[in-house]
Parts: sequence; C-alpha cells; structure tokens
Amino acid sequence: MFAVLRQQIASNKQVRSFSSTGRNNLRFIFLVHDQPDEDALSRRLAVRQKHLEVALPDKRSGYIVTGGAILDSHDSKNMIGSSMVIEGNSEKEIWERLQNDIYCTGNVWDMRTAQLIPIQQFGYTTSNACQVTAQCKVNGPLLIEFANAVTSRQPTESTWQNQVKEWERIILAYYRSQRLYRLNLVEATVPGASPLFDNTKIKRVLNVTFYSGRLSLETLEEIVNEMVRKGLAEWVTDSISSSKSAARTQALIYWRKPEEWSSLLWTWINEQGFNNSIMTVYEIANGEAAEGTDFYEMDTTVLIKALEVLSASGNAQIFTGTGDVDSIGVKFFGI
Repeated sequence: MFAVLRQQIASNKQVRSFSSTGRNNLRFIFLVHDQPDEDALSRRLAVRQKHLEVALPDKRSGYIVTGGAILDSHDSKNMIGSSMVIEGNSEKEIWERLQNDIYCTGNVWDMRTAQLIPIQQFGYTTSNACQVTAQCKVNGPLLIEFANAVTSRQPTESTWQNQVKEWERIILAYYRSQRLYRLNLVEATVPGASPLFDNTKIKRVLNVTFYSGRLSLETLEEIVNEMVRKGLAEWVTDSISSSKSAARTQALIYWRKPEEWSSLLWTWINEQGFNNSIMTVYEIANGEAAEGTDFYEMDTTVLIKALEVLSASGNAQIFTGTGDVDSIGVKFFGI
C-alpha cells in the first residue's frame, strides 16, 4: 500500500484519497494532493476540503480516529496540510508505520496525553521529507477533523456510545493541556468560537448535519450528560433559577476528579507544613507556596469541591463566612 502511494506521489499524480485495511485490521487513511516541489525529497502534500468528501462518502458513519498524527507542512488557503491518519490496535505498530513508511520528523501530537512527543523518543530515526509543525500543539485534538463519526450525532446507539467515548477523551485531554475547568455550552457552540468543537479549516463543526454550518447544542449537551453520569463532569446550577435550560449551559470538566485534587492538596499541605493552619481559598490556589503546583490558579469551585472531600474525611474544616468565595477560610488538621 505504502509503495503504491509513494509511486503515485513520485510520478506527480494527484491522489484524491487512499485507504486500506491491512493485517490485524489496522486501517490507514491518506488524504493527499500532490504539490510538486523543486526537491522531490521535501515535496509537500496538501488536501483540499473537497477531497474529504471522497474519503467520507458515507457522511453518517465515516471514521473514528483512535490514534494518529497530522503532518502539516502546508498552510495555503483552503488547505489542511500534508495530512495523514493512521488508525490501529497497536501503538507500536502505528509509530513504526509512521516512521518507516511516511518518513516524518519533528513532533507528533498524542491525543491521549495531550502532549507533543518527539518521534525520536520511540527510538526511531527519521528523514526530513515532511515536518510536523507546532500548530499541532494548539489543534491537536482536532485530528478528528477527518472523522465525521465523531462530529455528527450517530443514530445507532452502539456507535453513539463509541462517539461519546471519543469526545470524552478529547475534551479531557484538551482541558488538561490548556488547564481549563469550565465548559460554557452556549459559547462553545457559537461558530468559530471554540477550537475544540469548531474546525474552521474545513468548515466542520460538531453538528447533526454534515457541513450544515450549525453546531448542535443538543449533541454537546448529550455528551456532557454522559460525562456527568460517569463523574467526569458536573453541571453548574444557578441558585437563582431552577429551570432546566439555566442548569444546562455550563459544566465543570473533571480532568482530575475532586477526590484526586483533594489527594494532591493533602500531600501539599503536609509537605509545606500547613497542618493546623488556617488559609483562605485564594491563598491555597494563588499564594506563593502554590506556584508550580498542578492546582495553581485553579477554578475556585473545583477547589472548594476538593476541599469538601478533605472536610468529609476529617482532614479539614471549612469556614464559609459572608464574603466572596476567595475569602472562605480552611483549617487543615495535623496528621
């Protein structure tokens, strides 16, 4: 398969789409458009929006990307770049294919950890035929731009559950990498407002109809509902209004659950010697001692939920007072 692809590229033939299922049911999807270069070894490929329609003829199913890399050496108007998706059951096999057959250099975005990983870390050597750009650091989770099954609400329940799992992983990875804690569904579903749910390069958004240009608030709400059910998120309710619409516009995203945050806090308290001390919520999250910690400048509501876990276990006492939430006091007991 790879030999055929390279031969077509070398002969300057345009490759509208190329896909195959190899051994062990590994699936490889190539979306390329040959752009000849003076140096054949550094020839750049680009895929236009219309070529996606060739690769995704069934717009209600499409593909779900479970692992892959975006190779972006081209940023011309209406182009995605030198792009490739590799999907499979073995991470080792994926990386070996990536190195041996496509000859990439630089960094690769790992969607599961939301990190840029030097491909040399895997013990491989690479040539300079194409470059993975720093743009992946921002748009890494948008590897799903090739996967319509991830962007359109699937009618089949089993497929929908797989879709939800993919979005859960992508949302958690993105929020962890950006250190975000709140998802405003209304703001996120405004076209062009969210790099996570709206891909302006190919005019694809999380919606019910393919290329409708309308992002579905209902679909995103369903996804968040599933995350809430699994303890990965929590709806932020308005104490003034009890209506369903008011209660479903904003959610806390738990890329670490309150129990996990409380464990980190308790370890920090003991290491810093803050036992039997009283601190404000602001001091805990924004004080000098907190600099460099994972909870530095964290969302106040999430912090309070973690402190409530410590309080329930008898390791802390919370003094609410009458001021703002940042002035809430917390006493940590000794060990």
